[in-house]
Amino acid sequence: MKAMMRKNAKYALLLLTGLLIAAGSILMVYASVERQKLRMSIASLVLTGKKTDTIQAIRQLEEFNSYSDTWSIISIGTILGTLVITFFSLRRQQEKSVELKLLRQKQCFMAAFEQSSDAFILMNRKEEIFFTSASIKNVLGYEKEQMSADLTGHVHPDDLSKVQAHISRLFQEPSSEVRDVIMIRHSDGTYHCIETIGRNLLHVPEINSVIINLRNINADMQAREKLRESEKRFRMVAENMRDIVSIHDEKGCYTYISPSITELLGYQPEELLGMSPLHFCHPDDHKNMFGSYRSISEGRYFSPLEFRLKHKNDYYVWVETLTRPFFDRGRLTGFQSETRDITEQKLLEHELQFQAAILDELNESVIATNSQGRVIYWNKGAERIFGYTAHEMSGKKTNHLFEPVQAQTSGETWENVPATGELVAIRKDKSETVLEARTTSMQNGKQKTLCHIQVAADISERKQAEEKVKAAYGELEQFAYATSHDLQEPLRMVSGFLTLLEKRYGDLIDAQGKEFIHFAIDGSKRMSTLIQHLLLYSRTGRSGESIRQVDMDKLLDNVRMNLYRSIEESGAKITASGKLPVISGYAAELERLLQNLLENAIKYHREGVPPEITVGFSEGESEWQFQVEDNGTGVPTDQNKRIFEPFTRIGGSKRGSGLGLATCSKIARIHRGKISCEPRLGNGSVFKFTIPKFMEPQLS
Repeated sequence: MKAMMRKNAKYALLLLTGLLIAAGSILMVYASVERQKLRMSIASLVLTGKKTDTIQAIRQLEEFNSYSDTWSIISIGTILGTLVITFFSLRRQQEKSVELKLLRQKQCFMAAFEQSSDAFILMNRKEEIFFTSASIKNVLGYEKEQMSADLTGHVHPDDLSKVQAHISRLFQEPSSEVRDVIMIRHSDGTYHCIETIGRNLLHVPEINSVIINLRNINADMQAREKLRESEKRFRMVAENMRDIVSIHDEKGCYTYISPSITELLGYQPEELLGMSPLHFCHPDDHKNMFGSYRSISEGRYFSPLEFRLKHKNDYYVWVETLTRPFFDRGRLTGFQSETRDITEQKLLEHELQFQAAILDELNESVIATNSQGRVIYWNKGAERIFGYTAHEMSGKKTNHLFEPVQAQTSGETWENVPATGELVAIRKDKSETVLEARTTSMQNGKQKTLCHIQVAADISERKQAEEKVKAAYGELEQFAYATSHDLQEPLRMVSGFLTLLEKRYGDLIDAQGKEFIHFAIDGSKRMSTLIQHLLLYSRTGRSGESIRQVDMDKLLDNVRMNLYRSIEESGAKITASGKLPVISGYAAELERLLQNLLENAIKYHREGVPPEITVGFSEGESEWQFQVEDNGTGVPTDQNKRIFEPFTRIGGSKRGSGLGLATCSKIARIHRGKISCEPRLGNGSVFKFTIPKFMEPQLS
């Protein structure tokens, strides 16, 4: 019985030992042949009870084992007379530790993988998506479960063929990599720019897939597009400006320069890239340029810099540059410059300086102002007249020097143009003087105004003399008026008594005596007419009439009525070339002016030719110009000015008093206008007179 139990125990122990050995080497079936033989030998030694040989075999197994198959003996003893060795392999614990570590690493990697701003897609050999990272939501707004197995279903139709070609290439070429930017539909329905990087890793057993990395660059692309548009606008402006726009690095070297440099200096822009303006700056201007660079680097403001640059054809051009620095955290990174050609202005300044010595000797005031109306030259004569020095007036406007200001505009605002005409000047000490000023504008070949020059003479003494003459002339007119009025009564007596003499004693007077009486009566009538005209002439401008609106059409109708008999007798035809304007003036004086001109045209018509008279007008910027055109005998060219002097008759004619046109001239002067006479093409004359649009009272 005991023998049977011992035999069964041996079989059980053998089975247990075999199980322990099998358990100790989990992958025993995969172990090498040598290792399997050694383990079977250990089992045999255990069953035969050879303890020493068993321990030695076990130690041999330990030496034979690899780093992952370390054995540890727990105990060696006898059970029921049988040797029992208890041992186990540490391999299982080591593998569990490594597996735990790998699991933690995998979890960490997957967490980072899922939270990335990029998304990852894995495709199998069937070109199907079998894995999508959760970060796809950050890229395209989808949950990873929403991504279909077919990536092309989300691609924009315009990019579909390109994507299909990329996928085909990836799967055909191991280790290949494809990069591109494609449009993929976002969850909001819009298409976004997605940067893709695909890699074929099918040949790597642990991966065995194609990996596609997705990055949403839509915002970047929009920013780049805005930047491109901004740069495009900048270049469009810079390349169409006459001024030069340039960008420099921190050392002052050109990194960009607009094409207008070619017109100014003859260089192509690319010839100057990397160069500093110092390379072709005039040596005398280097100091100023270094100073400006220092101001830029220190972040200090400085006014526009003027200097000379050398043209490609070996001459210098004056330029003015305004610079704006660029700073990054307080460090100068570069600057932008705007440069314009001021050569003509410089030449003008030099010319003015050259002439200054001569102009300073003049008694007249000579003032030059720029296009903004600010003084750039002020001679000694101006100092004497106004009392201000050149230093005090430099850069100032001249409006406060004149009262009132009458300026010619020449297309510019009057504030920027020095006054012209007779002006009341206000000196520094607030006293006043009268000047006669004239202004001219200097322009370059391109009709651009460079400056205005005003020359003014002090005419206060002349004006005082004119006032005296005017006063004397007024007294003379008063005398003429009084004399003419006083002569009327004696003349009427002479004429009356001669007529009475002829009536009462006509039978006693022979034919020759009667003829003498007729001559005397006719002379008295002509003298009466002359006195009446002289009275009218002296009264002109002394009526006390007020300025009012005058309808020249109605005024012409009045004149026609006044001359009705003369028109009927001569068969004259008086027409207007169009509707005449309504103007400001003295109505009675204007009517007399027009009536005298029409009366002369009727009176001096050609024999047998009915008078044809046309009244017309034209509108100027500041005045009306009227004209009376006739087909009469005309006025000799050498008499065109004399006919407006008192008591002047044409060609010795005894018709008229010689005061009609003189009165017309006086009326025109009262209105601050002018009158003139020109020959008419063919026959006749054209009388023209002007009336200002804005009248100031002149009558006393």
